[in-house]
Amino acid sequence: MPLDPTAMTAAHDAIRRDLVRFVRVLGGTEPVPPERAVALRRHWEFVASALGHYTGTQDAYLWPPARSHVPESELASLAFAVDKHPLVGDHLAVAGAAFAGGGAASAGPERLILAENVQRLAMLADKRFAYEETVVLPLLIEHLPQESWDAYSAELTSFGPVEMSLPWLLDSAPADRISRVLGLLSTDDRDRYTGAWKPAYREQVSRLW
Repeated sequence: MPLDPTAMTAAHDAIRRDLVRFVRVLGGTEPVPPERAVALRRHWEFVASALGHYTGTQDAYLWPPARSHVPESELASLAFAVDKHPLVGDHLAVAGAAFAGGGAASAGPERLILAENVQRLAMLADKRFAYEETVVLPLLIEHLPQESWDAYSAELTSFGPVEMSLPWLLDSAPADRISRVLGLLSTDDRDRYTGAWKPAYREQVSRLW
C-alpha cells in the first residue's frame, strides 16, 4: 500500500495559503485598524507555530528514518531539503518581532519591511514544499517503511487544538481531501466539525482577510 501524502500536502497547502493572504493584506495600501492588526498578529503566531511544528516533526520523525532507508546515492536530495530549515527560522523570527512591534498597523516603513519579509518567507516555503512534493516524496514513497510514515503523519496532524487546526488545514482544500480526512473522524467529531469547529474558525478568520 503506497504511503498516503495527505497530511504533508494538507500542511503545505494551509501554510502556503495563509502566507499569501498575509502578503496581500500587509502589502496593500488599505489601512489596518488596530483591532485587525491584533487579530493578524495572533493568527501569525498560530501559522508560525504550525510551520515550526512542521519542521520540528520532520527533524524528529521523518529525516532520521529516511536517512536510514533512502539509498546513499539519493541522500543529497534529502540534505537539500533539510538545509532550508535555518532560513525558514530566520524569516519567522524577523516577522514575529515585526508583528510584536505593531508592524501590521504601521503606516510607515515597518509595515513594508514586515510585508517584504513575509513575502520572502512565502516564496521560500513554496519552493521548499514544491521540492518536497516533487523530489523528496517519491523517494519516501519508494523507500520509507509504512510505520515510519504513519508515525510522522500522526505527529504532524497533532498540532494545536483540533477545533482550530482541523478547519485551518481543510480551509479551501479540495473536496476529495476534505472527504478523506473527515472520513477518519468519529461521527461525533464530524458533527463537531460541521456544527461548531468550522463555523467558529470561519468567524475568526473573517476578521483577518
